[in-house]
Amino acid sequence: AVNVLRQHRRLGGCCRRAGYMCNEHMLRLAVRVVSRWLEDLDGSFFEDEDDPAQPKRTAIRDDDWDALALYSALSDAQLCREDGSADDSTGVQRRMRLRGFRTSGGAAPQEPQDRDRQKAVVRPDDIRAWPEFHSHIWRDEPPPALEEVAASVLKEIEKVWPQVGLQGPTNAWIVKPGNNSKGNGIMCMKSLPEILHHCGTGADRIVQKYIERPLTLFNGRKFDIRQWVLVRSYEPLEVYMFSECYLRLCNAPFDLGDLANKYAHISNWTVNKNGKNITEGAVASLGEFEAELREITGEDGYWRSVLWPQMEAIVLNSLRSVQHAVVQRPECFELYGFDVMIDQDLRPWLLEVNLSPACDPRTQWLADLVQRMAVRLLDIVLGGDSEPDGSGKPEWVRLDTSGSVDGPGLGRTATTAVSDGSPVATANTSGAPAAEALSLTASGAASGSSTGPSQRRVDLVVVGRAASMRAERRLETAWRRKTALRTLQRVARGHLARL
Repeated sequence: AVNVLRQHRRLGGCCRRAGYMCNEHMLRLAVRVVSRWLEDLDGSFFEDEDDPAQPKRTAIRDDDWDALALYSALSDAQLCREDGSADDSTGVQRRMRLRGFRTSGGAAPQEPQDRDRQKAVVRPDDIRAWPEFHSHIWRDEPPPALEEVAASVLKEIEKVWPQVGLQGPTNAWIVKPGNNSKGNGIMCMKSLPEILHHCGTGADRIVQKYIERPLTLFNGRKFDIRQWVLVRSYEPLEVYMFSECYLRLCNAPFDLGDLANKYAHISNWTVNKNGKNITEGAVASLGEFEAELREITGEDGYWRSVLWPQMEAIVLNSLRSVQHAVVQRPECFELYGFDVMIDQDLRPWLLEVNLSPACDPRTQWLADLVQRMAVRLLDIVLGGDSEPDGSGKPEWVRLDTSGSVDGPGLGRTATTAVSDGSPVATANTSGAPAAEALSLTASGAASGSSTGPSQRRVDLVVVGRAASMRAERRLETAWRRKTALRTLQRVARGHLARL
């Protein structure tokens, strides 16, 4: 509904595009849907729901939902009746695959005649002749009252909807398995029947709104920011952010019209290492990003003064949201990888939080950065040394968790998914009893030494089950057999093909 109103505002109004005709029925329905959404966002509406003077809601018919979903997917060229708006040169439009669902997501009818109707794959080039828009009124300009209320509800929803900046013309969504990592199984879709069908074929799926207006760099490449975060404790909350992050780049230029191209939409190295990288290792340093920001904004230090505080707010809000669900254990820690994307308005959005983030040394500078991060992490965890070492290199920065998080970062967190589907971080999720404590010193030297830096005795609790060498050997044998079987099948398949 929001896309319908936005498209009408873009094509109609004072700068009306030549040939544009709006569907008055769809415009009224979009206004009705968005008005209901505004009521849902207003808590006082539900307080007065039992008031006899409150007007009762009437349900929206499935056919109207189907028509609205279809109308929102129409291109500007189709609504303006421009030449070349059809899918091919014969002047027909292909009907989207419903896969047992209605266009709006409801269950499709099961009568034989309806199944035959769903199998039709061609439409006339004139969208006004489509059966979903039968008997609808098409106008060059809607009535002035409708035009005014449409502009009003669109302005109101853009004011109260915090994620309005994510929206684009495609209404794209990203679907990922909840128990996979490294970009495996991720798909981008824009059809609700396709999303429902895909989620129905496999368990544990996460569906997130796709950011359709990302900031693109390096000749139109989409990217995200990998930010390392160290959590020493949840009660009380003790959080560190590494002062330097890096960018993960897609291989292909960003293109909403080709959602099937993973090289254009997924920045994971597992996906992009098989293609042609725009830069070495498909990564860029923070210094390169700051240079790009300087060209965009004309300001020096935009990252530190504007984006870094918002990143801090995103991290603290995310950790506080699971703070009471995490089983606190003494002297445990967790390293997270926060994936953040910047939109065209230079606002950061949290994509997901990864447990055990990958630290592949794809380039020499990234290998040095990972080495520095790991060394300073161990200094903090084992030695309690969180002060900068004076080398001028990147450091872990402790965040202030004493008060509430205010500032520009609040409310800009998109749908968040922990990579393993669980908020547990520094917890023993296996349920196994803890083993004996280990006594470690900061630098590994003898505890009685009087020279060198001050040392602190730390008791680390080892959690998990005791290792069984017999079980490990069985697992290794099974893995070798499985690998050998795959190799034989691959080789035999080639010989059989030649025979």
